Amino acid sequence: MRTCNVRLKCCRRHVPPDEMNRHRGWINLLLNKQELASEEGLSDAPSDESPYSPLRVDPRFRPNPPEPPWEYDSLPYDADTDSPPLSTATYSSTQTVITNSSETVASGHWANAIFDTRPPKTAFDNVRGLTRCYGIPERGLVERLNQHTFFEVARFHFRADNVKAQFYWRPTDHRTRLLISEMDQRGAQLRFCAHLTDLKAVREENVLKLCRRSYREDPDFSSLSVWAEFSFDIYEKLVLFYCIFAGMKNQDWRLYPPTLRDWYYKPQHQQPQGEAQMFSALIEDGGYIHVLRLYYDYDSSGSRLEARANGGPMKLAPIWTAFITEQLQDAGWATRIRSKSVQLYGLHQYVFCDGYAAPRSHDEEAVFTFMDSRDADNFMDAITTLHVHQSRTRING
Repeated sequence: MRTCNVRLKCCRRHVPPDEMNRHRGWINLLLNKQELASEEGLSDAPSDESPYSPLRVDPRFRPNPPEPPWEYDSLPYDADTDSPPLSTATYSSTQTVITNSSETVASGHWANAIFDTRPPKTAFDNVRGLTRCYGIPERGLVERLNQHTFFEVARFHFRADNVKAQFYWRPTDHRTRLLISEMDQRGAQLRFCAHLTDLKAVREENVLKLCRRSYREDPDFSSLSVWAEFSFDIYEKLVLFYCIFAGMKNQDWRLYPPTLRDWYYKPQHQQPQGEAQMFSALIEDGGYIHVLRLYYDYDSSGSRLEARANGGPMKLAPIWTAFITEQLQDAGWATRIRSKSVQLYGLHQYVFCDGYAAPRSHDEEAVFTFMDSRDADNFMDAITTLHVHQSRTRING
């Protein structure tokens, strides 16, 4: 029997500073990604000790991040070199661009279809606050966004305060921006812009505040200040704004630290205020396990359903939401069709990701298949409870 002796030769060479920074930045990004993955998700999500184990992690709701040749968080705010070269990215064949005299709009992004169906209007009981931005206005923002191939995908008007908020997206790397336009006292237009991955959403009754970290003033990102706040008079408009924000922020390939996780849902001890979770359970959805939640909003008496991934990097982003305030007036709109399945009639789901197809029955009605028949029982009980509550509210109101 012959043996082979293999000699390992170690080579030493001088590493240029730029090359060392590139490797250091990539290591920092990996460590940050591991830290985010180890953090707990929403407080009301099923724990990892649940008797139900996920079938598989859904890979459709997050683009594969390219390897960045820079140090994480080392770039100034306005740098647009934080992306791979255009030649390394691909466009979807369904994405088209429409250009007019001042703005560029992309079609084919999921946000374009959000307002194809007009949402219901459930008014807040008390409308307070103003819509305004506390940032520093800059000139030429629209031109710069167009120059760096960002396209508008969604727009919100706050007519009472003469403010417009536009969500921008770049198809090459899924980077995102929020552009705010408002008028000053002299009638001049002011524009503000921020990365979505630099913002933290915090809800207070009918007001959604966006808090921002500073690259220059806070290198540790330990302190946040209010960058903008939006006052909503309609519950559904606030929900859709937040879901578009959360969906685009979490689909942006660039990671953000745990300090920038959104604070939209209030803890139990702070209720009744904001949205209260009435029900939560796991459902099987096209071979994946999602978390279905039922919310009741104390500030408007509105109700909705929402689904998110049960695990993985996209568990903080909504997959879809559906407003059910009007449907709850009908006691028979939710029907048990099997031991683990419930059919909901006339349910419209607003989808916040690409490639998602909701399970439907043969007559195109929404169907939820729970992992346990007891979850289906509890869901029907929660629907009945909200139906009775809304009936009493209408009588007493």
